[in-house]
Amino acid sequence: MRSASVVFGLAVGCAISGAAGYWSRENINAAPVATFLWVQTFKLSVDGALALPLLIMFICESVSCMPDILATAEISGLDVDGIEFNSRIQGGILCDGIGSLLSACGTGLPMVSQAGNNGVISLTGCASRRAGWCAAAFLILMGIFGKFGAVFGSMPPSVLGRMQVFLYSTIVVAGVKVLSMIEFTRRDRFILTTALGVAFMDIVAPNWFSKILAYDGPNVRLQGLEQGINLVVETPFIIAAVIGVLLNLVLPNDGTKNMAVIEGHDGRVTLPR
Repeated sequence: MRSASVVFGLAVGCAISGAAGYWSRENINAAPVATFLWVQTFKLSVDGALALPLLIMFICESVSCMPDILATAEISGLDVDGIEFNSRIQGGILCDGIGSLLSACGTGLPMVSQAGNNGVISLTGCASRRAGWCAAAFLILMGIFGKFGAVFGSMPPSVLGRMQVFLYSTIVVAGVKVLSMIEFTRRDRFILTTALGVAFMDIVAPNWFSKILAYDGPNVRLQGLEQGINLVVETPFIIAAVIGVLLNLVLPNDGTKNMAVIEGHDGRVTLPR
C-alpha cells in the first residue's frame, strides 16, 4: 500500500475533480490513437543566433541535475560525497545530455532529471532501479499511444499541483540535511548567506534583471545573448549555484571553526580567530 500511495493519491484527486466537472476531454479527443517519432518531418537547420542561449540552457540543466541526484542519493541512504557519488553526478549529466540530444532529433524539447522523483522515493520508500525502468516504459507507452498520454496531460492543475508541492519540498529537506553535515566556518556562512540571499531576491522579484538588460534592437544574436543571461540571473537555483561556486573559489579559507561566542569574566564578548 505504501509503495502505491502516490498512485492512490492521484486517483482520489482525479475522481473528486472528475465528479466536480474539472476535467476536459478536448486534449484527449484531439490526441491521436498512436504515433511515433518522425511521423511528421521538419527541415533541420542551425541558427547561429540561438547557439549561445542553447549553450546557456544546457548549462542550466546541468546545474539543476546535480541537486536532484544529490537529493536522490541522500533519500536513498547512499553517500553524498566521494568518488562513487561524483561518478553518479557525471553519469546523470551525461544521461540528460544524451536524452536531450535524442529529444531534439525527434523535434522535442530538451530533457532534465525530474526533481519530483525524490519525493516519490521519500513517500514510498522505493528506490529500486527496476521501478525506474518501469517508469521509463510507461513514458514510452504514453509517447506512442497519444490517448494514454493525453489523459495525464488533461489532469487538472490543482490535482497534480497538490502532489507536486509535497514532492518538491523533499528536495529542500534533503538539502537542509546535507548542509547540517557540514562543519560551518565563518567563510561557509558568508558564502551560503550571499548565495541564498540573491536566490530569494529572484523569487520575490523574478523579473528584476530584465530591466537592466532591455535590448530591443534588430540584432538577433544580441537578443539571444540577453535572453541567455537573463535565464541564468533570474533562475534562483542557478544564480545561487554560480555565486556559491565563484565565492568558494575566490574567498580564502580562514581556518576558523564554528562561530562560538566567548564571554570573559569582564563581560567582553570575543570571537575565535
